[in-house]
Amino acid sequence: NATVDALQVVESSCRCYTVATCVNGGTIYLAKVVVNGSVDASGPQVSFQHYSILRLEQAWTEDSILRVFSPTLLATMQPDDGVCTDIRIWSARPHPGCSFDTKEEQKGEGYFDYYASSARIDHFSDDGTIVDFCFFRPGSLDAMPFLVAFGATGAVLLSKRGGCSSWEGVGSVKLNPRTWTGALASSPPIDFS
Repeated sequence: NATVDALQVVESSCRCYTVATCVNGGTIYLAKVVVNGSVDASGPQVSFQHYSILRLEQAWTEDSILRVFSPTLLATMQPDDGVCTDIRIWSARPHPGCSFDTKEEQKGEGYFDYYASSARIDHFSDDGTIVDFCFFRPGSLDAMPFLVAFGATGAVLLSKRGGCSSWEGVGSVKLNPRTWTGALASSPPIDFS
């Protein structure tokens, strides 16, 4: 029996749904549900496929977070003693000639080579604690999305430019919690840098 620790939608259409899931404390799978044919008296034909894509370095905890941008880009945040100071970003390179429709994974072969990099956010919080994060599609022709990391006192926008192996901060927003008065503030204390 598998225990589902996290579930994140990757892609969806009227005939295909793909989700990423972390099961049994640290194995991440892509699960693909495909609806074939038209709905008739016997109902639609549905096929289910799953692919083990990577094993996390740390055991999954209830405070861990999984965010997925695509089957080849995902990130995890796993707190250490209840505090998280970095995000693990998993990028993939496909094996030549492999596709999700082949059965090579049953032979022990993966579909992608995943490599991890870390993003540490030290400059918007006194202790560097990350509260949450998400991927952000800029809407331009950039090959990579942005990653937005949220702390208790602000947010940082990270980017990975072509040819670089690390995610770098490209902007931040800082909030002063002592002077922030909520949505009714006429000029909230935000520092764009």
